[in-house]
Amino acid sequence: THFYDYDENYSQGLSWYEDRLKGWTSEKLLGQTCPNYFHLPKVPERIHALAPDSKLIFILRNPVDRAYSHYWHATKKNRENKTFEDALDSESKRIEKNEFSMQNYSYTFRGLYATHLMNYLKWFKREDIHLVLYENLKINPLEEVNKCFDFLGLERLSELDSGVHNKTVIPKSYLLKRIVTSPRLQSLPGIKKIRNWESNSNRSYAYPEMNESTRYRLNQFFAQPNLKLSELTGLQLEIWNT
Repeated sequence: THFYDYDENYSQGLSWYEDRLKGWTSEKLLGQTCPNYFHLPKVPERIHALAPDSKLIFILRNPVDRAYSHYWHATKKNRENKTFEDALDSESKRIEKNEFSMQNYSYTFRGLYATHLMNYLKWFKREDIHLVLYENLKINPLEEVNKCFDFLGLERLSELDSGVHNKTVIPKSYLLKRIVTSPRLQSLPGIKKIRNWESNSNRSYAYPEMNESTRYRLNQFFAQPNLKLSELTGLQLEIWNT
């Protein structure tokens, strides 16, 4: 819904939000997901103002891998045309411009988990926040989901469909992708068929390995923030070092 993070949505009030959560029938709890909610300082106060009894679950991925995945997502959406290394170098200046830039180019900023968590702890009790390591979720999804259910006071599941439902799709040709999505060409006859053909044929399901020097650079960058996160939460983060 992008309710708490988009000012134009939040300004319309709780009725606008509730209108987008219709269809709730006999479920015990209602929730929603939005990656933007964690790293934007304005969000915790807004959630607390309207729903102070919320239970919050944050899934934390190795911030180095998260940054690289974020970069390729932005590239896939034609929002990024720099190399990963150049994007890292220009991040601090870019994210100061506006919220669009913050959302799309905050590759390392979003990985400062302890900083973002502390913003939530100003408004919510620690016992109302549950943290999940993404890597553990991949290894043992049923157990990690059941820990979330324990946190929410729900009955545990006996099985879980843990298939991948949101595969990374990388264009084989970014030039072709940019051509068929160019606003100037959307009025051309047959452009919809061309876009559909491009979407089905011009795709790969894997992005290249990160440069080892870049990974080392990011590991150094996140060393202290990760230590701070571990001290703050008691999380064992050794899995991020493997």
